[in-house]
Amino acid sequence: MLRYGLVFALLFVSGCTSQIDFGQNEIQVATPVLEEASDIVAIKNIDTIPNSPVLPDDTVDLSFIIENLDKTEPLSRLKVDLFDAASFKDSQSTTLCNTATTAAVCKPEGQTAPCAGNKCDLVNLSPGAQRLVNYNLKAPSSNDILKLSTDFELRFAVEHYFTANSIYRPVVVNPVEIKALQRAGQKVDLQAASTLGSGPVKIDLSLVNRNFILNKRGATFEAVVRHTGSGRLLSNKIEHGALTITFVGIPCNKFDGISAGGYDDAFTFKDDSVNSLSSCVFTNNAERDVKDSAGQVTGKKSIGAIDIYSEGKSNPLLFRLNDDATAAIDIGVAPYRSYEVRATAGYTYRVSGVARVTVKPLEI
Repeated sequence: MLRYGLVFALLFVSGCTSQIDFGQNEIQVATPVLEEASDIVAIKNIDTIPNSPVLPDDTVDLSFIIENLDKTEPLSRLKVDLFDAASFKDSQSTTLCNTATTAAVCKPEGQTAPCAGNKCDLVNLSPGAQRLVNYNLKAPSSNDILKLSTDFELRFAVEHYFTANSIYRPVVVNPVEIKALQRAGQKVDLQAASTLGSGPVKIDLSLVNRNFILNKRGATFEAVVRHTGSGRLLSNKIEHGALTITFVGIPCNKFDGISAGGYDDAFTFKDDSVNSLSSCVFTNNAERDVKDSAGQVTGKKSIGAIDIYSEGKSNPLLFRLNDDATAAIDIGVAPYRSYEVRATAGYTYRVSGVARVTVKPLEI
């Protein structure tokens, strides 16, 4: 009885074991991923002079250093924003910093570039460079704090623009080569490597369910936008028109469609030449007609923005290759060939800092 039970169990397990796909025994594809640093902005040496505690009505210098940690790219569209200065005022007036709306009340020392409220433009910061930012402020008066020792937080942020870059090199394998390897009892080791550039936003690129593409067969590419930084992606999305995915050497007629996790209509596509190769370029810049109650088109609505959800990822963006042999990728008689997928996404990022200050009246 035990013997038959064991045979049944083995058959049951064998029947439930997943089968490998054609060629996966002979073609061993490693998928190494090189992911560069996430945080590329450092706010350092946050300090006040005089040090806390400070006296009421005293002049207080708030200073900090912004550092570009990236080795190759500048921080562009750089801004600094003293968005919550509590009861502190500009040192040259009696106006509270927090009352700023369109014109700046409290701006960095020596600031000549435009400001919108207390958010002020700074010049681009070169790779590895640092910039000292200093605010001349005035502490609240004794009456403002009812002559009580009071703790304050001076909160500020640094905003900058950056571009996420990713490269993925998938491999297309000829079924004829797989059959030849099977006859010879041999295997081949290949690589489908990915490189994810620096910055707090990453773009993961991969194939779905396989590590390589069979020649003249369909396949599905997956792209996922991922937030990995310690700051905040402005609006928690990749804005309309900011994401581009280029399939180098694969023209648009090789694609069967997009299943973009709720963003199927978000992308437009066009053929372009990259390194003299016909390549399909997908961009999240689609628009939809806006119609009035009579059905007349009154304008356009941008529908391309890609949301980043609470787990720090977008929905998967899926790009399907044709499964029709007459329309699919064809590498001819080559045993295997690497292709290249490039993805870029521009975004604005915000990193915050805080200086804690106690205002304490002098005891007599």
